[in-house]
Amino acid sequence: MNCPICQDDNTQSIKMVILGGSSTNNGKAVGVDLNLDVGIAKLSSTSQTKLAALLDPGVEPTDNSGCANWGCGGSLAVIGIIILAIDGGELGGILLLAGLIWTGYGLAKKSSVDEKLSIRVKTWEAKKKLSENGWICHKCGHTWMP
Repeated sequence: MNCPICQDDNTQSIKMVILGGSSTNNGKAVGVDLNLDVGIAKLSSTSQTKLAALLDPGVEPTDNSGCANWGCGGSLAVIGIIILAIDGGELGGILLLAGLIWTGYGLAKKSSVDEKLSIRVKTWEAKKKLSENGWICHKCGHTWMP
């Protein structure tokens, strides 16, 4: 297949660039400490050429960082409600208010994170589609889908 830009025939499917330029190695290590206790470790390493790494879409982006904020804030609010119900003291009210503020912050942050994540997922999906069906010209570097 010739490159649609420079017409050179030094082209390759992107899938083959990634597969050919990636390797995974596994191994084991054994060690002995001063007490003669033996330990065994499993080792694994992955390496890629620069071109394969550039074209590889990687894993689908995920993010749930906002969950921790609203989850902790909600828990704090529940503790505040329990303390208010038990003794009606000032501490319960403070914890309830702090929990509600923290929960609101977490939900607002999650909304912002979700918008950014949506953009990253769309970019990843396009890169994944190109990696599965696309071609690259090794002369000019152009990538395309036939």
